[in-house]
Amino acid sequence: RAMITVARNQTVPGIEYPANSRIYWTPFDYASGATGPAWNRYENWHTYGKYSRLTSFVTHDYYTDISATKAVAWYEGNSGGQTHEVATKAPNGLGLYDMSGNVWEWCYTKSDNKRIVRGGDYQSTPEFLQVGKLTLVNPSAHHHNDPYSAIGFRLASNMDPKYLEPLPISPPLPSKLPPVALLSQQPVISPTVTADIPSNFASDSSIYSIGNVTVKMHLAPAATILNTGVRNTVVSNDFLVAETPVTYELWYEVIIWAKTNGYVFANLGCEGATGKIGLPPTTKKLEPVTSVNWLDCVVWSNALTEYYNEAGNESYEPVYLHNSQVLRDATIIEAHEVTAVDSTTGFRLLTRSEWDVAARYLGATKPIEEPLHSSAIYANGLFWLPLDYASGASQPTSDQISTMAAAWYRENSFQQTHNVGQKPVNGNGLGLYDMSGNVWEWTYSQPTNESHRFFAGGCYCSNPKSIKVGLYAGTFYDVTVRGRGFRIGRTP
Repeated sequence: RAMITVARNQTVPGIEYPANSRIYWTPFDYASGATGPAWNRYENWHTYGKYSRLTSFVTHDYYTDISATKAVAWYEGNSGGQTHEVATKAPNGLGLYDMSGNVWEWCYTKSDNKRIVRGGDYQSTPEFLQVGKLTLVNPSAHHHNDPYSAIGFRLASNMDPKYLEPLPISPPLPSKLPPVALLSQQPVISPTVTADIPSNFASDSSIYSIGNVTVKMHLAPAATILNTGVRNTVVSNDFLVAETPVTYELWYEVIIWAKTNGYVFANLGCEGATGKIGLPPTTKKLEPVTSVNWLDCVVWSNALTEYYNEAGNESYEPVYLHNSQVLRDATIIEAHEVTAVDSTTGFRLLTRSEWDVAARYLGATKPIEEPLHSSAIYANGLFWLPLDYASGASQPTSDQISTMAAAWYRENSFQQTHNVGQKPVNGNGLGLYDMSGNVWEWTYSQPTNESHRFFAGGCYCSNPKSIKVGLYAGTFYDVTVRGRGFRIGRTP
């Protein structure tokens, strides 16, 4: 990704420029050496009143800077279906050839029992030429019928520092480049609403045993936070929220019971980003369940309530009804036909405002570390995380070190989901994990479109701005993706 050596503190719009560095770096969505993106996605934005909202991540309108990509890479658009002699395309900023396209290249780095290949090959679509793209492959993959059959490799060597030479100076950068980030959100310092509620909610938790699986939930406070640039946060009552997103292990435990007790689902879910649909749990059972739509989550929450009642002799009432009857079928109705009974105590999805409270709670003590000491928002007698942070981070998402410690996302996930409960290391202010990154989380709330439902948090492949606690998006309730799951709550 190295592009050009420059004077310290020189700035070039559109190029990533780490602090205290003398090198500019190619954006993740470019082929190596290209001056335009190989693969970028248009997002649909709608406006509600004075607020801008991202209403759909499930659009499929992409653009490729074809001329810039063809200049540096052999791929499906210009290879003629075959590999080519090396060094026949333009070099990148280090004078290297074929870093994108021609053949995938083995890396030494591994994840689980697989090894990483990078760069794409002669038959790749532009998406796979991106310098930010990682792919995991069985280390014995080599035969012609393998989907990653065109895999070669590149040598590297450690050198004695006395032989090192300065990095080459690349040709001048183009005067205009597309912006690196797809999403933006202004930092917010909110007005305050105060009340006398001095509590340490992080220490108040409950443990539930569901079959062979244990779920821990933490008490979160009612709050009203006046936000600037996004909807206000309004939660009228304290609520319980699960410590992690729903794992595939828990999902499957409930699904097995539910299918023998009259429940029907549109999707059977899978383990994280790479699991098989509806199969028994494997060693990845602690990854979040994904590939479930909003109705699946609602119906599953009712099933969890009834399963827990049966196993634990409780009498929680299911939250979600259709025509005054407990909703047990995710295939026969639309989202706007679901009724949520607020007074019931069963398991349920969080509202958008509840998700916001759970992600941003800091406690009754003002943070010591800057910049959070100065930017933390005070409301309801408590301090709250600003909207431009990842949940559990001590710096805004522009600070990579702090953000990587708080979330699995594009910069550290190796393009895959991970076991829940690892980031932040000690949880966020409420002791919750994975509120930012790993998987997006469905909420119960809807935008103005009755067929859409909000989700929040970002996922394993999100850019830094997408995992801010202040960014939430919406899409059709029946859409499933490998990067979205959900988290449960309940009213105590």
